[in-house]
Amino acid sequence: MSISKVGNVAIAAAAMAIILSAATYATPVLAQSSVNPSRAGDRLAPQQELPAVGAPVAIPSSPDQKAPEGAEAHRFTLNAVNFVGNAALSNDRLQDIAKDYLNKEISLAQVYELASKVTAAYRAEGYVLARAIVPTQTIDSGILEIRIVEGFIDKINIEGDAGGARSMLEAQGRKIAAIRPLTADVLERQLLLAQDLSGFTIRSVLTPSATTPGAADLTLLVERDPYDVYLGVDNRGSRYLGPYEITGAVFVNDIFGTAGQLGLTAVVTPDSDPEMAYGALTYDVPLTASGLRLFTLLSYTRTRPGDVLATIDTEGSATTFESRLSYPLIRSRDNNVIIGAGIASRDSESKNALIDPLFKDHVRSVNVGVQANALDSYGGYSTLSLTYTRGLDVFGASTMSDPNRSRINADGKFDRLGFELSHLHPLISKVSLLLSGTGQTSFGDSLLSSEQFGLGGTFYGRGYDPWEITGDRGLAGKAELRWDAIDQIGVVSRVQFYSFYEGGTVWLEAPLPGEKERESLTSAGFGTRLAVWDATNISLELAKPLTRDVAAEGDRDARLYFSIGTSF
Repeated sequence: MSISKVGNVAIAAAAMAIILSAATYATPVLAQSSVNPSRAGDRLAPQQELPAVGAPVAIPSSPDQKAPEGAEAHRFTLNAVNFVGNAALSNDRLQDIAKDYLNKEISLAQVYELASKVTAAYRAEGYVLARAIVPTQTIDSGILEIRIVEGFIDKINIEGDAGGARSMLEAQGRKIAAIRPLTADVLERQLLLAQDLSGFTIRSVLTPSATTPGAADLTLLVERDPYDVYLGVDNRGSRYLGPYEITGAVFVNDIFGTAGQLGLTAVVTPDSDPEMAYGALTYDVPLTASGLRLFTLLSYTRTRPGDVLATIDTEGSATTFESRLSYPLIRSRDNNVIIGAGIASRDSESKNALIDPLFKDHVRSVNVGVQANALDSYGGYSTLSLTYTRGLDVFGASTMSDPNRSRINADGKFDRLGFELSHLHPLISKVSLLLSGTGQTSFGDSLLSSEQFGLGGTFYGRGYDPWEITGDRGLAGKAELRWDAIDQIGVVSRVQFYSFYEGGTVWLEAPLPGEKERESLTSAGFGTRLAVWDATNISLELAKPLTRDVAAEGDRDARLYFSIGTSF
C-alpha cells in the first residue's frame, strides 16, 4: 500500500472516530445523563416509607359509673368532697371541678355526674384508663368521697402467630405497663410501633384485670403474613433504556426470627439482552421497642443502551450500598417525625467501543435527615423530607487526581442539602389539590454525575425522560388537581382523574465549555388512576412537554404512559 493510500485510510479512520465520538457526546448529552447507570438505579431503588397517619388504633376506655335507679329522689346538702387516689391531677384541679356542686342541695344523680366530669378531665389529659368512682358510703355531715382509679396495665397477653415478633411485642408491652398512670400517647405510640412491624397485623384489646384492682390487661391479637409479592409493568423508561420496564419484588417477612423483612427487587427491560437490568437486596429490621430501625440496601445496575448508542457498544454499571438508622421522635395517628443517619457507597462506570472508560466514579458519603408527615384539622395531609449529605475522601473515593471522573471539576468530597415537601388539600367534595416542591443545593460545590439534581421522569417533569436535565443545584414544583370520582363499584375500589402542571430549573456551579449554566423544563397533562380488587393499581397518563424538546425525540409531542401493578 502506498504512503498516500495509508494516509487516506488514516484520515478516514480518524474522521469515523470523530463522528462516532460526536454521536457519543452530542447525541445527546441527554444520553450521558439519562443512561447513567447510577441514576437508573436511584430511580428504581426501594425506599423506606413514612409511617401512615390516620391509621386506626382502637384505644378502649373503661365506661363511666352509672347512677343507680331512683338516684334523683335521694337528695342532700354537699359541703365538701374528698378525692382519694389522685396523683396525676392535683387536688386543687379536682376541687375546681367540684366547686359548682358545693354548699347546695344536690341529688345522688348529680354525684355521679360530678364523678363523670372528673373522669372526663383525666381523659382530656390523656389518662385513658382513669376513672372517678363513687364508692359505697354513708355521707356524714355532707362530706362526699370520690375515689380516683388512675389506671395502668397489669399484664400483657400475646395471642396468635407472633413468630419472631414476640420478643419485640413483649418489650413494647413492658413499655406500656411501665407508665403509671397510663397515658393515651404512650399506648398509641407503642401500638402503632407494633403495627409497623412488617408482615404482621395486630389488634389490641383492653380488659379489666381479674387480680389487680384499678388495672387492666392488654391482649395483642397477632396475624402473620409470611411474604409479600409485587409485579408490575410500565413504559416509564426512555428511548435508550426501555421504554418498557418489568418489575418484580418479593419481601419475606419475619426472616431470621427477628421481625425483619428481606426484600429482593428486580427491574428489567424486555429485551433478549436487556438495555437495563436492576437488582436490589434490602433488609429492614426493628432494633428496639422504642422504634429504632435499621434499613440496608445493596443494589446493582447494568445498562446497555439501545438505539444509536448500541452502535458503539455503550454499557455501564453501578453498585450501591446504603445502611441507615431511623428513629421516630413522634409516632402518632395524626403526625410523625422520623430522624435518621446513614452511610453510603456508590461505584459507577461507563464505557463504549471508542472510549474505555467514559468515566469511573467512586463516592463514599454519610447523611443525616428528618422526615415528617401530618394530618391537619381541615383534612389536609402534609409531608416534609430534609437530607444533608457529605462526601468523604475515604476508601477509594474519587479525587481530583483521578483522570476518569464523570465531571472533571468535581470529586468525591462535597456537601449537598436536599428537600422535598408536599401538601394535599381537600377543596370540595371528592376534589383535592396537591402542591409539592423539591430542591437541592451543593453549597457551591461541583458534583459528580451521580450526586447531581435531576428533573424529568415520574415525579417532576413527566413529559420528559428520566434525568432529562441535571445540575449541581435545582428547584422544582408541581400542582395536581384530583377528583376521586368513584369510591367503590364492584371490583373497582377507586377511580381518580387528575391534571397537572410542573416545572423546574437546574444550575451548574462551574459550567464546562459547551455546558449551560442554567436549564429548565415544564410539562403538563392529565390522567386516571384505578384500583381494582384493592390490590391492583392501573394508571394511564398523557403528558405534554412545554418549554423544550425531549432530547431523545427531538420534539415536544405529547407522550402516553401507562403502569399496571399488583400486590399479593
